[in-house]
Amino acid sequence: MIIKSKFGNYTVEFKNYFNENKKQKYFYLVDSFFKKKNIKLKETNTIYIKASEKAKSYIHVSTIINKLLKKNIDKNSIIVCIGGGTLQDITSFIAHILFRGISWIFIPTTLLAQSDSCIGSKISINFKGVKNILGGYYPPQKIYINQNFLKSLKEKDLLSGLGEMAHYYYLSDKNKFNFFTKNIHSYFDKKNIELDKMIKKSLKIKQTFIEKDELEKNIRIYLNYGHSFGHAIEAISNFKIPHGIAVCFGLQIANYISFRLGFLSLDQLFTLQKPLKLISKNYNLKKYNELEMIKILKKDKKTINNKIRLILIKNIGKPFIKKFEKDSLLLKYLLDFKKFNLKYN
Repeated sequence: MIIKSKFGNYTVEFKNYFNENKKQKYFYLVDSFFKKKNIKLKETNTIYIKASEKAKSYIHVSTIINKLLKKNIDKNSIIVCIGGGTLQDITSFIAHILFRGISWIFIPTTLLAQSDSCIGSKISINFKGVKNILGGYYPPQKIYINQNFLKSLKEKDLLSGLGEMAHYYYLSDKNKFNFFTKNIHSYFDKKNIELDKMIKKSLKIKQTFIEKDELEKNIRIYLNYGHSFGHAIEAISNFKIPHGIAVCFGLQIANYISFRLGFLSLDQLFTLQKPLKLISKNYNLKKYNELEMIKILKKDKKTINNKIRLILIKNIGKPFIKKFEKDSLLLKYLLDFKKFNLKYN
């Protein structure tokens, strides 16, 4: 799979191994989860990182850069990232700014990273509590997807990956949406799920958006569907709600607002919400504060002139941008969503 990029095309390979080029010098940034696992790496060139939103801070990133410099990394070195989306953000940011840019390779280990974040070129870290406010675009040279990593996934991480993956299927077409829905029901009924096919379809859908609009000047903004609310929910929960689950809730809120605005019928809303409610059923939003959510949405990158803009949906594959002139209307919908959810849960 070749992804076309303004910053240089890069490949996604589905294979269970990665071989070093003996002519290159490699440095590894690895999720500390794998420190006790049987991954054979050159320890002197390896830095283990406990992946968390706090680790995505500018201060923490600078300490990692300092460690790499002490290990004598140079312009011609390659950084290999082994971990999920959080470590990907850290690594891509470092690779972009170090020596004005060095090559990096990504080996994603989570469902969320394998099915979504590994492609798209975006890099981002947090600053002063605001998620993903610093960043740019800097894709890896290569991506190796080894699905053996998914065998040890905890259910919450699997569901988080499915929650993030969902928005691609809602933005595609009815056939793909039905495929996604069928797999979600199959997982909860029989613990059967076609992860391999789901990952590949998800990446293909994302590819169509990013290759047409890599810098998010046009249609790529639709990929933020559910994410403005999702990022706010993460922040309000102090990141106790996993990213993909927060996005899953964000999709439900976006769908409900689309319904309230008259773009979805009640039957359409129930159809869209059903798989999302299954994915997020182990969590609840009873304690989230709507005013705090509005405050966070004001800092969202889509907000212009202090007017909140959201990605909503008219039906499968029909997203649109809605600007809210008054916060009071959005606040009312957020309050009503909570009541609606309690009524129909």
